[in-house]
Amino acid sequence: KDFPREEEDVEMDILSMSQVEVIGFSLHIVMPIFMSVLLLERESGLRGFMAQMGLYEGSYWCSTYVFQMIMSICAGLVLYVAGFAAGLRLFTENTPWPYLLALVAWSHNVIAMSWFLASLFRSEKVGTFMGWFCMIMFNETSAFLIILYETDPDIPHTLERFPSMSLMGVLEVLASASQQGMDGTGLRGIETDYWEHVMWMLITSVPMMFFGILLDKRGDALMRATMLGLGRITGVGRRHAAERREAEEKAKQ
Repeated sequence: KDFPREEEDVEMDILSMSQVEVIGFSLHIVMPIFMSVLLLERESGLRGFMAQMGLYEGSYWCSTYVFQMIMSICAGLVLYVAGFAAGLRLFTENTPWPYLLALVAWSHNVIAMSWFLASLFRSEKVGTFMGWFCMIMFNETSAFLIILYETDPDIPHTLERFPSMSLMGVLEVLASASQQGMDGTGLRGIETDYWEHVMWMLITSVPMMFFGILLDKRGDALMRATMLGLGRITGVGRRHAAERREAEEKAKQ
């Protein structure tokens, strides 16, 4: 028998959370695609050919940014139309402006994240594989943490400033406002958490974009300097040099 107990307010139901996870996954999906294109252009030498034809580096990054921004926003709009047609309350009950504003902020952030992650790899195949792996890991981990935060408010929300967590936070606010019995929300009456998540998406994109371009340009030199430094610390460099000299002396004899 179910004993009487105090009624507890549930801010978010399981159906809303599953929608947030699927929508978040769909918005993440452009990240490995952007990474693959950047790595392929660098690995194939296409970027060097464009430079020989007179394309400045700044113009390359600006045109890449505009193209990827258009692609990300178009993907988000297709998702919105499909979700609205399917009757998902997150799209039908809320006005479109909170989603569209968050989409622009997220598009800027996912581009920066793609640039930074792509700069860490030199192989297109390896980078693309890791891009898909990171996309799934970021989305699923963020969805899990959102559920954890909802069930136990005492847990420190230290990871909410991570880009994928900010996206999930925005979607969670919209899903909570549109669940059964709620009237939805617009930009005026939306929770302050929404603005905080959007702000952190914009803030975290700045260092990722800066270091992404820097490592893409100086990555090989930094890698060689790192390996040289490690060789000096561990003595590997001196040992290889001694072996090389010994081999040269034997060849002379």
